[in-house]
Amino acid sequence: MNLKRVVRDGTVVALLCAIFYFSASAIDKIRKPEDRAYSLDRRLAEQYFASRKWAAAAVHFAKLTEEDRFNGYAWFHQAICHLSMRNEVVEDFKVLRESGAAQPELDQLILKQTEFEDQAIRCLQESSKFLRHRRRSLVNMAVVYVGREEWGNALKLLTTYIDEGNMLIRTLENIGGLGIGGRSMIGQDPEDHPDAKLHRFAEFWKLVDREDEIRGSNVESIPPPARPF
Repeated sequence: MNLKRVVRDGTVVALLCAIFYFSASAIDKIRKPEDRAYSLDRRLAEQYFASRKWAAAAVHFAKLTEEDRFNGYAWFHQAICHLSMRNEVVEDFKVLRESGAAQPELDQLILKQTEFEDQAIRCLQESSKFLRHRRRSLVNMAVVYVGREEWGNALKLLTTYIDEGNMLIRTLENIGGLGIGGRSMIGQDPEDHPDAKLHRFAEFWKLVDREDEIRGSNVESIPPPARPF
């Protein structure tokens, strides 16, 4: 056997092994050592989520739900990614509208916004099936419907949230996506106070009062909500 050929083949094998080793090591360092028990998709999803790279994070959270439809954590965080991308589109829309962009360009952003909202609702419906994520899922869905001015759907979800005895440290009154302005907005003209949203409805304030009652009678510490509110 040709000695040079043996040496060459051995060098190639060694090089390939080295490449594999260092590639595996690089992947393994994506998260802290104590987190290596999680799958690669879980680690990548959390890494992208922490970096606010919503589209990439959503892809990996989606893979987790494809592998396990009972992964409430992945359903909820995938929803938050879609809502965060939706919020970015809303900001882009404001900038373009103020710059005098043509209507077709604005319509494209409205379409993207709707698509992100639909995806978020789908994920939130799934995550609401899990007790750990239910209360935040219900409220986030209500926020989406408020953005669409579907007041009845939003109030229905918040009523369910309250009927089940839920509460968040950040109260309904202080979630900007549900409205701003306080009780003085009750019955106000929406054209004069477009940002008031649910604050214009007496029914909303009944829910706020009931949430306060729940909070007053509940001594258990409740963790703060995740983004976007």
